[in-house]
Amino acid sequence: MREANRKPATRPGTVATAAAHSRVLRGGSALAALLACALLLLPGPVAAQEGRGPRVQDPGWRPVPDTPPAGPLLVRGSQAGPAQPRIKGALPPQVKCRLEQAFSVAVSTVRSNERCQGLFASLGLKGVDAFQLMLFFEGQDRGPCAKGAPAFNYYGHPLTGLCASFGRLEAGEAAVQLIHEALHVAGMNEFPNDPGGKTPSEISRLVRYSCFR
Repeated sequence: MREANRKPATRPGTVATAAAHSRVLRGGSALAALLACALLLLPGPVAAQEGRGPRVQDPGWRPVPDTPPAGPLLVRGSQAGPAQPRIKGALPPQVKCRLEQAFSVAVSTVRSNERCQGLFASLGLKGVDAFQLMLFFEGQDRGPCAKGAPAFNYYGHPLTGLCASFGRLEAGEAAVQLIHEALHVAGMNEFPNDPGGKTPSEISRLVRYSCFR
């Protein structure tokens, strides 16, 4: 596992494609998660306001959150991939519910889709291993979260912050965001930290094209 350079990755929430959203409805685990979280994810005072706040079209900024704690990266996953996301501390109920639902879809997609696997193979790490390494925590209302990002992490490091807006993403787009973050865990950098890298929106489009088409 390559050493983390401790730069966060962010991107705005976008609308899920029909192909991505349809995957959420396939498979027993995804359906079970959907039913378990139904009450939290029904339209309500929070969900009804989705998209009404300030939006970032394609941010060039890279706010720097607190430095991640030092320590060894955790063990890699099995061929089947992790069954549940690893969470540090507590997450807001809506965010946790969306994470558990989208995590199952994302891992299943990475495991079964050869084109999606290829995104990780080019970085030298299996996709299921990247998801096994990921450790999710509440991003709260500072740093990237305060500027509209649904999620962020540190390149090459498993810590991945989830913002309140992640819980308001459509299920398919939440899975796209998780794969996007997993690519950063595997070592993919992005513009402008890497002058020749893809922008956040370009990486998300690549994930949609490679994994959900």
